[in-house]
Amino acid sequence: GSVADVFTAAGVGRSPQSTDMRLTQKSGVIYCGGVPIREIGVCSYDLFINYMTSGNTSFIAEFRLMAEYGIRFCRVILAPYWKNDWNTYYAANKTAYYKKLTTFLNAASEAGIGIIGSMFWRFATLPDVAG
Repeated sequence: GSVADVFTAAGVGRSPQSTDMRLTQKSGVIYCGGVPIREIGVCSYDLFINYMTSGNTSFIAEFRLMAEYGIRFCRVILAPYWKNDWNTYYAANKTAYYKKLTTFLNAASEAGIGIIGSMFWRFATLPDVAG
């Protein structure tokens, strides 16, 4: 997984100095840390999944590259795609999952990248997991 699928977050203005990366929306305007923004971000579907399943830490270099290009947001899947992978990578060892997730999110934060995370990229996985 590398930087791909550029998307734009609509809003007005920009606050590159803000360390508060929480995104909110009101009346069609996106805010980062309470400041209206217009940003460009990337969708890097498998950045966390590769780390979760293989231990590959290439995401650290990817975050640095994003930051070098002024990209402040990255959308990723933060949980397994298929039900069987939920059992293997989450249910079987939640401690390991959360440790990797924390490492991943900390690396993003250190690079100044806000993560837009999807827990169920494939929406049909939710009922599969929930039973």
